[in-house]
Amino acid sequence: MPPPNKSAGFIPKWAILFILILISLFGLIYIITRLLGLPLSGEYISPNIKTSKKNGSFIAEYITPSNPYKINDSLKVSIKEAWLEKDCFYDGKSNIVSIQPQGYKLLINGKENDLKGEGIYWRILTKDNRYFYGENGIPIIQDFDSPLGDTLEYRVENNFHIAIGKFILVKRKN
Repeated sequence: MPPPNKSAGFIPKWAILFILILISLFGLIYIITRLLGLPLSGEYISPNIKTSKKNGSFIAEYITPSNPYKINDSLKVSIKEAWLEKDCFYDGKSNIVSIQPQGYKLLINGKENDLKGEGIYWRILTKDNRYFYGENGIPIIQDFDSPLGDTLEYRVENNFHIAIGKFILVKRKN
């Protein structure tokens, strides 16, 4: 009887090491792009007006009637900047931001540490009861199908869906 073939079904150590190195490199690339705030590919949201103007998606700047803006007697928020821009797509391979033919985003950068009344859970709603949304490091945003008017007024409600005030933005005149 011949001796058993030890190489049958055996993966060389160099192949395993090579596979582990590849997985590690892809993981490192992913972590670095996330730390830098770069999406791999997908929807692109300008972090500020300057970037929106640079990539050509900027449409208009909006301001609050006062800053900090008083939503009600106990809730105030400071707005650094608010703007409307065209929807964009970021291609991570070519590092290009392209303007989409349809869709708009209203973006709001606020001063988190200046928020007054933050113990209250509150949200801003559009006329069709869609919420504005945001994530850490990303402005508060809302999607729209068409450009917006000169004055924007939104209901602000608490976690019980009770209106507690209104949020107004006015288009800045150039």
